[in-house]
Amino acid sequence: MKDKLDKKYLPSPLTFLRTTVSSIPFAGGALEHLIFDKMDQNNNYRINEKIKHIELNIGASYEYKQIIESNENKIFLPIKKNIQLNI
Repeated sequence: MKDKLDKKYLPSPLTFLRTTVSSIPFAGGALEHLIFDKMDQNNNYRINEKIKHIELNIGASYEYKQIIESNENKIFLPIKKNIQLNI
């Protein structure tokens, strides 16, 4: 049980790497920005794309529910395919 708790609250290896890079005297902060800012931008982009995808799915399911509810009171008659008209 204690091992699970320790792993849960330990920082990720990426956090250790960022801390190590930023602790370099004089250039650490700049290096950290150069290395990890692009990674942060990519993560933000992926998160925003996922949110847009979820919003589209929610909107589509809401529209589908509205269409089903609007068609509940309508009566649909079966269509016979082989109808011949003798004129």
